[in-house]
Amino acid sequence: MRGHLRERAPGVWRLYVDLGRDPITRRRRQITRTFHGHRRAAETALAHLVAEVTSRRVHNADGTVAHMIDTWWAHAAATLEPNTRRAYRSKIECYLVVRADHPTHAHLAPGLGAHRLRDLTPELLDRYYATLRQHGGRHGRPLTARTVNHVHRILHRACAHAVRWGWLATNPASVSDPPPIPPVELQIPPAEVVSRLLAAAEGELAEIAWLAVATWAREAELCGLQWRDFDPARQELLITRRAVNVAGDIIIRPYTKTKRPRRIALDPLTVARLTDRHRRAKERALACGVRLPDRAFILSPEPDGLRPLSPNSLSQRWRRHAHRQGVKIRFHDLRHYGITEALTAGIDLATVAARAGHTDGGRVTLAIYAHARPAADRRAAEVVIATLRQSESASRTTSSDAARPSSAT
Repeated sequence: MRGHLRERAPGVWRLYVDLGRDPITRRRRQITRTFHGHRRAAETALAHLVAEVTSRRVHNADGTVAHMIDTWWAHAAATLEPNTRRAYRSKIECYLVVRADHPTHAHLAPGLGAHRLRDLTPELLDRYYATLRQHGGRHGRPLTARTVNHVHRILHRACAHAVRWGWLATNPASVSDPPPIPPVELQIPPAEVVSRLLAAAEGELAEIAWLAVATWAREAELCGLQWRDFDPARQELLITRRAVNVAGDIIIRPYTKTKRPRRIALDPLTVARLTDRHRRAKERALACGVRLPDRAFILSPEPDGLRPLSPNSLSQRWRRHAHRQGVKIRFHDLRHYGITEALTAGIDLATVAARAGHTDGGRVTLAIYAHARPAADRRAAEVVIATLRQSESASRTTSSDAARPSSAT
């Protein structure tokens, strides 16, 4: 990194440090300082400035937070999933780069985006998070801690890229303190309710709900299943893709939510149901004069099976069915039910996590489902106390036998 100085007036020096070209605009970047004194002192000051810039990688701090976010967004938007991209963009426009004419968040204008990068400190972020928490919602209403944390994560990602590009010396969001998200306890439907809903379902909805309970697959994963993923001989199912709704269309993603395929075992009854469904799908295709290929989707409204069922449509159909039965249970809750039942039955955590598609060795599985069933926790307490009481009883029996005098022979 180079530096040079220029005397602007007797005893007044201008110090320049070259930062190279901006990675986005390709313009030359410089840091300048004014120094008063003789030449040798100015040279020493220049050396200190070069050392400071080299160690901190300081970018031109006159840039705004809005420019940083917009530049990061142009780089990162293409790498995000469509639904994630829409959610991120909404948070940016509502809470980070707020327009003065925004219909519901004009009270936040100009938001955080008008601040200079040099002013972006953990203290500023903490104060802004508090502002969002108090009246950052629609028309000045309080904003939930979960939404504030989403805003924090977006800003953290943008600042991380700014640090990598040399725009910031450190990431201020790394040491800021967003409000904690209160834990949300899952409302796991009881077995009798799930059983009643499955019994009341008719036709294809009943088959899909059964498959969801048997496989613990997510809606998008179920809709992405193809007949080539089903192996009746080995009684296995390969989950390797998902179907997602994007702007009214259904897009196939060649990977799961965790980017890792998983092969799960199926019980004999589910294998029989899928085999029968495959037979009926072939007969339906033949009756329509088409052939059912291996890459046909297991859940499809078309005779040739080449168009998958919409995950949103599936969730809506199940919600209406549950509403008719007088209960409020999401389709995704069938996955929660299956995982919870397995943990309650004593299936080891590693097996449950692998089957559920959790790739962190069971940490998320344990955090979400460990306390979902009070009955399991109660049984654990009863087992410990029962073991202790048996031990105490055995100890008293042994003590009594030792204290009893032996009879003379």
